[in-house]
Amino acid sequence: MVRLSNIYFKLVKLCVIGSIIFSLPLTAFASNETNPSIRLFYESSKSGKVIDFVGDSTTESAPAMFKRFLEQYAVTGGALQGVTINNRGASGNTLHNFVNDNTANGNSLGKVIKDNADLYIISYGINDIRRSSTTGASGPTQIKADLKTTIDRLLKETKGSILLRTPNTFLSRNPVDSVLVSPIENAQLYSDQLWGIYESFKDYSDRVDVIDIPSLVFGRKAMPEHILMQDILHPNDAGYQAIADAIADRITGGTAAGEWHYMAYDPKTFTIELRQATPIYDDWQQLNHKPVSYVEPQILTVLKEKIDEGNAAGTWYQVQTWLGEKWIHAVRPIVRYTEWVHNIHPVNNKQTTVKVMNGTLLYKDAYTDTSTGYSINPQSVEVIDVGNYMYKIKTWYGDLWIPSSATNTLLDNHYGKFAGSNKVVPVDQVINLTTTTALSELPTTLAAKSLGALSPQMVRAFEKKGDWYHIHTNWTGDAWLYYPIVTNMKL
Repeated sequence: MVRLSNIYFKLVKLCVIGSIIFSLPLTAFASNETNPSIRLFYESSKSGKVIDFVGDSTTESAPAMFKRFLEQYAVTGGALQGVTINNRGASGNTLHNFVNDNTANGNSLGKVIKDNADLYIISYGINDIRRSSTTGASGPTQIKADLKTTIDRLLKETKGSILLRTPNTFLSRNPVDSVLVSPIENAQLYSDQLWGIYESFKDYSDRVDVIDIPSLVFGRKAMPEHILMQDILHPNDAGYQAIADAIADRITGGTAAGEWHYMAYDPKTFTIELRQATPIYDDWQQLNHKPVSYVEPQILTVLKEKIDEGNAAGTWYQVQTWLGEKWIHAVRPIVRYTEWVHNIHPVNNKQTTVKVMNGTLLYKDAYTDTSTGYSINPQSVEVIDVGNYMYKIKTWYGDLWIPSSATNTLLDNHYGKFAGSNKVVPVDQVINLTTTTALSELPTTLAAKSLGALSPQMVRAFEKKGDWYHIHTNWTGDAWLYYPIVTNMKL
């Protein structure tokens, strides 16, 4: 039987604090206790176990998060069947007040210690670090000290393990009718400081783990608005559901402790940089319009790739998320292959340069439909980034992009749809297009400008690159099309 106790659906109370730059080294917690590690909790049955959710209004006033746990995971046959969940949040409260047993609703450190829960999921600090003219402020040093006190007492006085839930990133714009973060210019700083505090407790004890909610769900960048945020401080229902999914995945062993960061951000062969909130799907079929959640701007490792041959911008990517392997249809991403990144960031840290062989246009972004109208003559240029078969270089107009095809160092790869020969080779080949086929300015779905599409017909290719074919057209000039299965025919 599942029991959800002490859940309050209240309006959020507000409270404020401040921050300073801090440096407080941590010593790993040591004791003679024999309580099991958090990893054993993850791997064992949750039936009969007690989980305390501890925090401010992002815990107490998060009905969508608790509803998600109850309806999705604590049902019969679910990963959390038989667990008892206690809402020990205190809206408007600070970590400093919590540690000193000063809470309006009684959900203090002393109370949660008496619970002697099997797992404590803690997310405090938002109300400590933001500034206010009405409440005293705690800086990062004090927040870190208070969090350490909380952890040490729970480890010493209870049997439980601790999962530190890093607070979500602030938005960078206050509501029109109130000031919740002050100065608002520090929204990114405060978010980064909280993130750093929580990260510092990794490896503190084998009974402590940290779940990086900003990186997993919201992204680390403070933005004016966010698809998963209700206001500058609080997630909306979809945001809380995503938090619940990430936590459930972690505590049921789906993602081993401490491994997500490596999985998501250590480039292997192919990474994709998302520049806006992106829906994620269970599969790549376009008929499946209902997303299961969203991911925020970040870099993810691509596991698989699927091209929609009828849409030049229709590439689908399978990526690793907190929900497992999901599909995304990214809008204007930047794709990077590992060898590209290694080539522009050599181990000797010397500047990487390439030689521009022909005059070429400069682009604002890694897409050839973003021309600045300026061009660059043949010369050596310094490279500062790479992606989408383009180089980002330093110019007198600022940092801009150029196609690698205009340089003496072409960008190429040997994976996925480009497998096989990657050189452009002349051909005289007739292709029978049996479906509507997209046309692209370059032999890639990345960076290149779409040139429309062809209805089913026969066309003649004069050169090819892997599975891309270059053809002449009467209405848009020369164009590339992707056609993986080609039979030579007579026209």
